[in-house]
Amino acid sequence: MNTNQPAAKDLGRHAVDQGPSAAAEGLETAAAALREGVDGLPGGDRVKDFARAATDRLSSGADFLRSRDPERIMADIRRLVTSNPGVALGVAAACGFVVGRALLRR
Repeated sequence: MNTNQPAAKDLGRHAVDQGPSAAAEGLETAAAALREGVDGLPGGDRVKDFARAATDRLSSGADFLRSRDPERIMADIRRLVTSNPGVALGVAAACGFVVGRALLRR
């Protein structure tokens, strides 16, 4: 038996357990940054209303992640990705773009 296997399994378990809380924190950070910049957005009230709705959704997503079991979240994600790989790839690309833009502004 490989002696590294238990350590790798523990590391994987830690990542699964910490993942949702870290993701929730990231969503809250993104919501806070968007909330701060809403009033300075160009495009009028409609754009500002859309941005405010997005901050509410981000906060709701963070609350959802905090309230769910990490194992169930991973099972739901696996099922979603395997049944809709194109959509999953698009969502991943959009998230990467948003995170990249947020990091560039800091």
